[in-house]
Amino acid sequence: MRIGSLNITSVVDGEVAIPTETYYAGHTNDQWREFTASMCHSTGNPVQTVGSFLIEGLPDRLILVDTGVGNNPTFPFAGGALRSGLAALGVHPDDITDVLFTHLHFDHIGWASLYGKPFFTNATYRCDQRDWEHFMATDYEIPAWEHVLAKPELDAPQPRLGPIADRIECWTGDSQLFPGLETLDAAGHTPGTTVLRLTDGGEEGLILGDVVHGYMELVADDWHLDAHENDEQALAVVYHYRKLLSDTQVPFVGSHFPGMRWGRFEGNDTIVDLPIR
Repeated sequence: MRIGSLNITSVVDGEVAIPTETYYAGHTNDQWREFTASMCHSTGNPVQTVGSFLIEGLPDRLILVDTGVGNNPTFPFAGGALRSGLAALGVHPDDITDVLFTHLHFDHIGWASLYGKPFFTNATYRCDQRDWEHFMATDYEIPAWEHVLAKPELDAPQPRLGPIADRIECWTGDSQLFPGLETLDAAGHTPGTTVLRLTDGGEEGLILGDVVHGYMELVADDWHLDAHENDEQALAVVYHYRKLLSDTQVPFVGSHFPGMRWGRFEGNDTIVDLPIR
């Protein structure tokens, strides 16, 4: 996706295909299929992508948004391909100047460190202060749903983020990190969940992170994800962005959209994938 002179590239680290009812109680794979063609042909489960967004075009910055699930994912997650994805773009991990986390769930921090060392050796890591305090608290324990999807001794925030603690810089809520890149408070999924707003040359785009996990949350009222820290807050954020995106038709992308493709509203209740440009 191009936004003015900014180039945002999806870098796939892996994927996960879990039955719909695991995410959304009372819903089925057939109902999810109404919103996307990306379903596993073997299991019928929806395929959700895991990865990062590479932002190029800001002066003296090469920015990576989120770091995927890491090099040793737990089934049903598959992948660990972020290194190869960056290499395919001619990017070495040492080239990254800034790593931005939309939030600190395990499938967004996987390559923050590797074998106890920062993976992006020259980068400043950045996240919302509220997420850092929540996930790095000494008494924090990953929730039950993460225990079956990850290896707590490796993937929990403390072991994964501890090695980069001395290079973390935090924002809180709405903030301008760099010219053309703003953080927007979207707390609910986690205490510091963030939407990133990119602007340049009169154009705009939003990286929604995990505000939604699929188009259906933006067009239907009864798709409520079962993994929010604060369900009421999270739903209010979904409804806010539903209206904003419908009214403005600004292009947007979610962290787990199939292929990490961008979309745009057409009318009040129809979303279309945007062509690669």
